[in-house]
Amino acid sequence: LTAACRDPYLESFKSNFNDASASDCYAVLSIQGGQSQTIRLHSILLRYRCPYLAERTDASSGAVKSPDFSLHGSVCRQLLEYLYTGRFDIRDADTTYLALPVAQRWGLESLRIHLDKRLSQEKTKKQQTEIDDTRLLRDDLERLAALVSTPHRDFQNLNELSLLLSASDVTLQCHDCSFSAHKFRLCEILYFERAMNGNFREAASSVIDVSLSIESPEAVANILQWLYADTFLNDDLDVAVQVLEASFALLCPRLTD
Repeated sequence: LTAACRDPYLESFKSNFNDASASDCYAVLSIQGGQSQTIRLHSILLRYRCPYLAERTDASSGAVKSPDFSLHGSVCRQLLEYLYTGRFDIRDADTTYLALPVAQRWGLESLRIHLDKRLSQEKTKKQQTEIDDTRLLRDDLERLAALVSTPHRDFQNLNELSLLLSASDVTLQCHDCSFSAHKFRLCEILYFERAMNGNFREAASSVIDVSLSIESPEAVANILQWLYADTFLNDDLDVAVQVLEASFALLCPRLTD
């Protein structure tokens, strides 16, 4: 029953945190505390979830510089996982205490408020065990989805386009439109996972032409919105029909929901 109640969308982002690899477009953090750890994060997600860390990511090496990582390694890892999942375990009061100043320094205001509230509560027989900020996570990812689902030709701000290009590792081509996307999200769809990880030219070039599988750029935009935000940002019925048809070509039955 527990497994059946899990949200596939949120579970996929938890997997993205656990499975981030050197083949993805990432930022690298080295933390101490117990055993030293190197953690890879997707730089595009940092920009929308934690600008503090994004601003401290070296553009050439991907290394993130922050004195916080020399402190409490396990706490930092939980905070990083929070960026992907919107959840933070607060059963351990010491973890809550150590996480509070770091959350404040990183600009995670909603989490800081929750942690501060948890520390100010008197102990009761039934305490909250987890902070749930998934609504905030979804809001941040909707903003990211709006960016990623914009064709290159429609960008008014060239600096914004340049930032997207530098933090992306896959290009989708549909007729005369190009989109910058990310392998860690696209591979949630079986068609893209096979194209990017198989012995195909798409894997070598990191460019996937979907003109034969998806009818229009508008449908591509909607599919990207669904991948990044679990929703469609417009309600055009004709485009919805195209997305439904594309779900079969892309081997993604969940997209039909």
